[in-house]
Amino acid sequence: MNFTKKLTAITLALLTALSFTACADGASDDSSSSGGSMERSDEAKLTFVSINDVHGTIEQDDNGLHGLSNTAKMIDKMSANYLSGGDVRDDVVLFGNGDMFQGTAISNLSKGRAVIEAMNAMRFDGMGIGNHEFDWGLDVVTAYFDGDESNGEADFPLIAANVYQKSQSQYIADESLTDNIVNGLIVEKSGVKVGLIGVIGPCENSILQKRVADYSFREKYITDRVKDVATELKNDGAEIISVNVHWGDYYNEELANVKDGNDYLVDVIFNGHTHQQYKDEIRRGDGRYVPVVQGGRYNEAFAYVKLTYSTVNGNIKINSYGCKNVSDYEDEYDETVENIVSSYAETLIDNLPILATSAVTVNRAYALTGYVGKLMTKALGSDYSASNYGGLRSNGNITAGEPIKEDAFYKIIPFDNAVYLVEIQGKGLYEYYENCYVLPDSDSKRHYFGKADAAKSFSKLKNDENYYTLAIIDYVYTGTYFSPYKKYIRKETETPLLLRDLLVEDAKLFGAADLKWSYNNEPLLGYQL
Repeated sequence: MNFTKKLTAITLALLTALSFTACADGASDDSSSSGGSMERSDEAKLTFVSINDVHGTIEQDDNGLHGLSNTAKMIDKMSANYLSGGDVRDDVVLFGNGDMFQGTAISNLSKGRAVIEAMNAMRFDGMGIGNHEFDWGLDVVTAYFDGDESNGEADFPLIAANVYQKSQSQYIADESLTDNIVNGLIVEKSGVKVGLIGVIGPCENSILQKRVADYSFREKYITDRVKDVATELKNDGAEIISVNVHWGDYYNEELANVKDGNDYLVDVIFNGHTHQQYKDEIRRGDGRYVPVVQGGRYNEAFAYVKLTYSTVNGNIKINSYGCKNVSDYEDEYDETVENIVSSYAETLIDNLPILATSAVTVNRAYALTGYVGKLMTKALGSDYSASNYGGLRSNGNITAGEPIKEDAFYKIIPFDNAVYLVEIQGKGLYEYYENCYVLPDSDSKRHYFGKADAAKSFSKLKNDENYYTLAIIDYVYTGTYFSPYKKYIRKETETPLLLRDLLVEDAKLFGAADLKWSYNNEPLLGYQL
């Protein structure tokens, strides 16, 4: 297969040069070069950029920072061609390393189209798949890569080397499925052919099970899969290979040492999924270090590697690597990207009605667990409720005395999780609580429960064979966490109620009144089914 793709390009505006700040840099930064041409010289300076786990965070904040337009400007300024007036994308390899869409109102309400259009303007070279690309059903995302521009189309390919579709008995990147979803890709930068590979780790348990039932990531074979694709890319002329892994740092050592015969294949590794900022390096068997970088989350930062490639002998010199903090950057931005984002914000967000005001400032997402748990219990008339801490992703920027719009609840609960109502024996509920409230050998809490004085309440159920009603979100109920306790269920009902919608409706009931939320054992403030 010929993996080389010709990508469409949009000319980005070049503005006045400004220095940028770095977070967690590796070696000293060196971005000086003559450039702009695709002519092959003895040495080529390239910048690799990976943006991971954006989760739809593309708008500027109230200070004019933190938007994808700010990120675009920062990436421009990392280009060696920037000061010389050359094409800033001739020497920059730009990759989206999964979980790009789901998570904010502007993205959720547009089903990712706002993000796709902004990425097009930034001239992404490729994008990998993360677990949250499955949240709406993978077909919603792959529709942007089907060649039909009437429903919005990405100007870059989706790179998914190890996503296997069971019903088709093949990888989704196989040619018989689509032309714009590929196992690997070659892009040409400053005359150098760069191979890109995207893989996803064993994230099946981080996805609503019905969304991923037809897919397998074949995580046991990730290294072999990368070897096969990288070898083919090399045979097609790739001189540098960058592997983008949506699964933290688990596979990095193996991937850095992947070989075809005596030749090492992987030169740069980017990670995603764990929402951390870090940089590392792995020494290959030939003594060369392979940089490994992850750029955090929510467009707070992005990962980069700057290198010099010798076209004479194929040597690679790593000049610097690390992450750049978007939030530390001054309020310059790419105008084209900002106009796209602002247009979607104006259409989808700005005119949303005010639902309520808050009587308190919510400092962190976990502070809302008591409220959400009790709300589930109240809304469904259940004895207990349960959900996962990870489902609450933000405090919604809720501030005392400030109005609350619906978009705040997309920040708090970005997932379209429906609620089940089940009948479960008390002893089964006790086991579930004991095993899932706190992670083993840790103080970290996994699930929260909507019952006052939960520990005392659950202790009474240890040997109780009576049945109780439990409101529980579908992600938990249909996943591996709850499977050991299904034997205690005698009845289940999947309701049409989304957990996020319960919060929205509760806020609507207050109108202009202050929404005090519900902490500790305070009474719930008003949701009625």
